[in-house]
Amino acid sequence: SLTRQLTTVYPQPKAKFSATPDTICLSDMIRFQDLGNGGSGPAVKWVWDLANGNGSAQQNPTKQFIDSGVFTIRYYFFNDNGCVSDTTLKEVTVFPYPHLTLGPNLVMLEGGTLTLKPKFYFGQSLQFKWTPSSYLSSDTAVNPKASPVDDITYKLTLTVAGGFAVSDTIFIKVLKQPAVPTAFSPNGDGIHDTWTLNSLELYPVASIEVSHRSGHAVFSSFWFPISWVGMLSF
Repeated sequence: SLTRQLTTVYPQPKAKFSATPDTICLSDMIRFQDLGNGGSGPAVKWVWDLANGNGSAQQNPTKQFIDSGVFTIRYYFFNDNGCVSDTTLKEVTVFPYPHLTLGPNLVMLEGGTLTLKPKFYFGQSLQFKWTPSSYLSSDTAVNPKASPVDDITYKLTLTVAGGFAVSDTIFIKVLKQPAVPTAFSPNGDGIHDTWTLNSLELYPVASIEVSHRSGHAVFSSFWFPISWVGMLSF
C-alpha cells in the first residue's frame, strides 16, 4: 500500500458584490463592484453574468439596461491558486420612464367644480403629486376635483420607485359670473351713467337683451361691444 499526506487544502473563495444603484430607469447605468474574498490568494479572473446574454470579465463592470424588468446578476471568480469561488447573485430592477400628458387647458364657471383627468400617463408604482394643492380635493389622487376661484395653473408630477419623475402642467380659466347692475343713472353727471355688465368680456359670444316689464325689448347687443346709456335702441 501507498499513502500520501495532503499538506495544502485551500478554502473556497467567497464571492460578493454590490450594485449601485440597484433600482434604475431605462438607459441608466449600474456599476457592479467586486467585494469577494479570495481566501488563499487574490482574484485573477472574474466571471459576470449580466442578464439577457450579456457578460463581462472585468473586475468592476458597468451595464446600461435597455429593457425594463427585474434582472438577476450572477458572479463568481478564480484566485491565483486556481480555486473557484461560490456563485453569488443579486436582483436589480429597471423601471420604464414615466410618461405624462395632461392635455389641453380647461375652462370652467366661477363657483363650479371639475375633475382633473390626465390625458395619458404610464409608469410602474406611480406616485401622484399636484401643486399647488389649493382648491383640490386631494393633491395625491389621480383625478382630484378642482374648485378654483381664479385662473390657476396646476402641475402634476409622477414619480416611480427610485425617485425618477416627470411633470406636466395644465391651465384652468375661471369665467367669472357677470355682475348685472340693478340700476344706473344716465343723467350725464359721470357717475353710473351707463349700464355695464362686469366680467362680460370673458364671454366673447354673449348676446345681451334688455326688455321692458311689458316684454318688448328696449336694448340688445351681440358680444356687448357698447354700454347702454338708457336710450331705446329700436
